[in-house]
Amino acid sequence: DPIRKAELLNIASDCAFLADNPPATFRQALQQIHFLFMGLYMESNAGGYSPGRMDQNLYPYYKRDVEAGILTDAEALELIECMWIKFGEQIWYWNEPAATHYAGFCAFQNVCIGGVDMDGVNPLSYLMLQATIDTQMVQPSLSVRLSRKNPEDFFLKIAELIQTGSGFPAIYSDDIGMKQLMKKGIPPELARDWVGL
Repeated sequence: DPIRKAELLNIASDCAFLADNPPATFRQALQQIHFLFMGLYMESNAGGYSPGRMDQNLYPYYKRDVEAGILTDAEALELIECMWIKFGEQIWYWNEPAATHYAGFCAFQNVCIGGVDMDGVNPLSYLMLQATIDTQMVQPSLSVRLSRKNPEDFFLKIAELIQTGSGFPAIYSDDIGMKQLMKKGIPPELARDWVGL
């Protein structure tokens, strides 16, 4: 299949590029995250390694690729859905007795989207909600930082995910979370990054 052959050659090219370079595209940034988490699980074999605020961290790659005309929202959504499936494949590495007892035990990864800092809610926030609706995976778990400053259509998209009955997303108040952290003496510039993680 020439289409699949081209896809595989592009994946191989991205992987070879990432061996010596930081990611240059949205696709490569997702691949790098996948490599990072594979390494973490193989090295430490623990749960709770979370990719955190992926909509914020990946947004510069997404924006650059969209503006350059090399990425559409449909392509970005498919890549995110593939990433969700990869997260869903990740389980703890066990010896035989433990694997029998804990078969399929997930790794408790969480992606947190939204918020009012940095770019706040951006197009990737919506695509990640849609990917969670489409894939119906138990991993990664999804949490959302909400604020009264967020657009109404973001609330409606969250409601659409809630209607699936998946139990996602966990919802955190960005306004209250920031106040709580600052009350504990954490400076605002650090508190912005901690809410919902």
